[in-house]
Amino acid sequence: MTLDGAFPDTGSPYLSTLTAAGSPEGGTYSWTTDFPEMIAFDSGAGSATASVRVLRSGKARITVTYSTQCSSQDSLTFVLTDDVTVVAWVNGSAIQIPSGASEGLIDYLTDQFKCAATVGSWMAAAEADRPGLAVFAVNTDIDRRYANAFLNSRSGNPKPPGFMTDPVGFRANKNLYRGFNRFKAYYEIGEFGIHQPSVKYLQQIADPGNTPEPCTDQRLVLATSVRLEVE
Repeated sequence: MTLDGAFPDTGSPYLSTLTAAGSPEGGTYSWTTDFPEMIAFDSGAGSATASVRVLRSGKARITVTYSTQCSSQDSLTFVLTDDVTVVAWVNGSAIQIPSGASEGLIDYLTDQFKCAATVGSWMAAAEADRPGLAVFAVNTDIDRRYANAFLNSRSGNPKPPGFMTDPVGFRANKNLYRGFNRFKAYYEIGEFGIHQPSVKYLQQIADPGNTPEPCTDQRLVLATSVRLEVE
């Protein structure tokens, strides 16, 4: 079962056309479903072709019965998934900064000008695989944990809405999230599970967000996330 005009995703109701063939000729067709809240037949009573509206997500069985002097049936099971959006974000206020870090590291990170230069040097050192480029070398586990907690706590994202009413608008502002995923698909189920050739994706999006710059009040955006590791 293929949804007509569903790409790009237009949202429900979706339209589809189903056709059956029966013999001997001269019989009548009857179309039914076990989930009328999901599947509606706009036309097709007595006809081999049925116009179908898919009104919502769910799982429905569609059956066609062909009747002459006797009758026979065929059916398909159709699934339309929910439109699911998953947002990964950093809650900066929930991150606790550990104590015990070196005074030098604390000084370099809490001064906004030293902080920006330090973070920039860490990024350059990581990208070039040259530790010597770092303005301040992080050599202990407590300094590593302090730096990670400090930077993550100051580069948090606002809490996303509990219900995504405008996923397109939300996705457009990459400062709102670290990761954005949206998924919606439809398919038929056969005797042995999902009929793979029938799978179609109405939404299939996976986007990385930005990491807000943690050093200054302007909170400019870093092109690359910084995470420190100690061998």
